[in-house]
Amino acid sequence: MYKPDYDNSLVNLSNSILKHFNVKPLHNTVPEIDKIMENKQHVVVFLFDGMGQYIINTHLKEDGLFRQNVATTITSTFPPTTVAATSAFLSAEYPIESGWLGWVQYFKNIDANVKVFKNINTVTKEHMPLPLLLEEVSPYTSIIKRINEGNNKEIAHMLQGAPLDPSFTSKYLSLFVKKAFKTVKKEDEGFVYAYWNKPDKILHEKGVYHHKSKRYVKKIERVIKRYAKKNKDVLTIIIADHGFHDVTYLSLDDYPDLKDCCIRPFSLEGRACNFFIKEDRKEEFETLFNKYLGDKFELYSKENYIRDGLFGKKVPNEVVDGFLGDFVAVAIKEYSLEYKTGFSHLKAHHAGGTKEEMLVDVIAINK
Repeated sequence: MYKPDYDNSLVNLSNSILKHFNVKPLHNTVPEIDKIMENKQHVVVFLFDGMGQYIINTHLKEDGLFRQNVATTITSTFPPTTVAATSAFLSAEYPIESGWLGWVQYFKNIDANVKVFKNINTVTKEHMPLPLLLEEVSPYTSIIKRINEGNNKEIAHMLQGAPLDPSFTSKYLSLFVKKAFKTVKKEDEGFVYAYWNKPDKILHEKGVYHHKSKRYVKKIERVIKRYAKKNKDVLTIIIADHGFHDVTYLSLDDYPDLKDCCIRPFSLEGRACNFFIKEDRKEEFETLFNKYLGDKFELYSKENYIRDGLFGKKVPNEVVDGFLGDFVAVAIKEYSLEYKTGFSHLKAHHAGGTKEEMLVDVIAINK
């Protein structure tokens, strides 16, 4: 497994931003980024979902804007997935601190798995009313709030493209990028975090190597080039939350004795499976899992993944501990696991333990 480096990750990047805007960091910073930000009054960070290093290197020319301006390479979090990684960046905390771990998490208070960004009970299919259940159970303080409170003025802003931000109705990337630059220059100094949900959606549906995936990544570079050139006084940083891997699906239905060891459907992700196991079946589960799937996944017991700091270098608090199962299985090849046959249809995915999913380039323009 290619593990995250929690001294050189998305968490550390956001701590560099805190430090630059005179807020005490929660964790180590990234020295290369600290240096680049020196004397910069306006900083925009664009996070393009799914556009990790492997996607950039696959689809963009070596002599193009993005690859020529890589300031450093960092890692995502574990798992390398949007819920964990974007929340780690926004909170400046490890996933094990924030409690934001994956697409689906188990909540003891309702005894059910929940799709955390959609607030959907996966058992009843019920859409629960806002706010998000995870926001209520495990809230965190964003770097936006920390910067504004630390400077006693509103100099930090978060933008999210459609459909995440109802106030931003345009689906056009160019208008979103233009708005980010306009927002950051409202004051003498400023910071903007601008999140865009592509190319993730396209990569999921079409796969890593599809021509539509390539076309959209090239579009991102083209649009950023146009507006960064017009705003040379703004340090423009381009990052991703994770990379991608084309996948082949396997189902626990094909291993009934293994599935029978489980208390409930696994949570988190198909490439980072969080298992809750019947108390008297844990040894059996470990033996069977390694027999059937040990060449495709690495299996970690709870004791081992906490000791190894897989979710971050902290001991989980009581709330986070409740999200964590007895075992976590991490994909080390192209496979993604389903609890029930035919549940998934996406061509590519993330959250696994490969280099392609874990590495993120930090691109700095106008530095």
